[in-house]
Amino acid sequence: MSGWVAVDCAPSGPRSWQMTGGDAGAPQTWPAGTSPAEVAAAFPGRTVVACGAAAAPLSKLPSTPSETAPVAVQDGLNLVPGLRQAEPALEMRGGETRIAGFLSLNPNWDGVICLPGPRSHWALVSAREVVSFQSFLSGELIAALSATPSLSGIGGAWDADTFRDALSESLSRPERMASRLASLGPEDAARLVGLVLGGEMAAARPYWLGQQVAVIGAGDAARPYVAALEAQGVPVTQTDETRMVLAGLTTAWRRIGEAK
Repeated sequence: MSGWVAVDCAPSGPRSWQMTGGDAGAPQTWPAGTSPAEVAAAFPGRTVVACGAAAAPLSKLPSTPSETAPVAVQDGLNLVPGLRQAEPALEMRGGETRIAGFLSLNPNWDGVICLPGPRSHWALVSAREVVSFQSFLSGELIAALSATPSLSGIGGAWDADTFRDALSESLSRPERMASRLASLGPEDAARLVGLVLGGEMAAARPYWLGQQVAVIGAGDAARPYVAALEAQGVPVTQTDETRMVLAGLTTAWRRIGEAK
């Protein structure tokens, strides 16, 4: 059979697309815990290119994701290398492909790419290279706090002003974040996100201050980051995550042909 298969691995389960060149078919979702090898087994005879795999090798920084070829690990299955930073010691798996996709569509772009999610990343990009990145567990922290006995069931309608006030409060005085979290009520979901994200923004200030930023993430995860950056007067470009993933995986697939 002609064509190839693109796979984006995630803790919630992989997504795959049957590809013809750079054109994608409808996405297929797989159960959590499904490995890239199991996905590849469903497409015998096809070239499979997967990003975000836990077993993928890691490239040291500085790295040029758009020029890095995937590594063949078995017949037909190729894993896109993630990124590894020595100091501070950090790893990125899957984000490198989103970055490669963005840079393939914006080839002369320099600045910072923000990748929201359970583990968010801020990556400094110059001359198509990822020079450094900083990571945060803000998404996981919000989920964990929302499941604690004191905040279980926290909700309420999203209020942009409440979010911005909490963001500003935590951004200017991040050392007070824990005490402010203790005062949250059952309708304070927007305030919870603002307080936690304000702490992240304070720590990531060297990355976004004076930079242009591109935010690559799913809608609900990306919107607070875009709002937070706009509140600080930062030039922001919001992109479609799926489009960036497919563009990055297509770039990796083309590297396979070039390497032969």
